[in-house]
Amino acid sequence: KVSQAPIEEIQSLKVRERITRCVRWRLEALSPHREAKKRAMSYLGQPQNIRLSLRCLYCTVDEMWRISGDTATDFNFYTKRGLLAGVYISTLLFWLEDDSKDFNETWLYLNRRIENALSIPKVQKKFSKISNALPKPHKFMYRLRELFMEYNRY
Repeated sequence: KVSQAPIEEIQSLKVRERITRCVRWRLEALSPHREAKKRAMSYLGQPQNIRLSLRCLYCTVDEMWRISGDTATDFNFYTKRGLLAGVYISTLLFWLEDDSKDFNETWLYLNRRIENALSIPKVQKKFSKISNALPKPHKFMYRLRELFMEYNRY
């Protein structure tokens, strides 16, 4: 029983809810084919199939972001897809082994992974503030080189 809500309905949700819904729709659509998906994952996990595996993963997360209304064309385009790839793959692997009723444990796991992914920019911002207060080694080395060059002229 896959949700058949129109894409327009998803646009009224917050980004977090849009992405969560997309991942959930994907897994619900795969639910009748869990054993086939396990075999496909085994095939795609072989070293000689890594390019195909990454291409499939990229297409999946890119489609999820596009359905969610993402229009980013800058660096965010890549970071969003990279973060979602981690969330999707870990949730997919959890889902493949989930025996809970209606995959309830998977949906709880998905919510925790989305929460983790959303906390990354906050952590980056804190580290950015800290790193701005610290001395920059490359600037120090550049200044040291200038002094050395000046000293050698005389």
